[in-house]
Amino acid sequence: MGKASRRKQLDEQRKKCFATQGDGRSAQDRANARLMLDALQNKLEDDALREDGKLHLKR
Repeated sequence: MGKASRRKQLDEQRKKCFATQGDGRSAQDRANARLMLDALQNKLEDDALREDGKLHLKR
């Protein structure tokens, strides 16, 4: 097998594994990632409001 066909075969295996197994992270890792994304989203919204001069109170 050539390099390209071997790489393609490995990619297909990974896709199948991902489709059946999920992303491989634990429930706690997913929850932590969700919390970080939510905190980042809130920060970005607050920063945008501050730039507009519409945010007067801190949380």
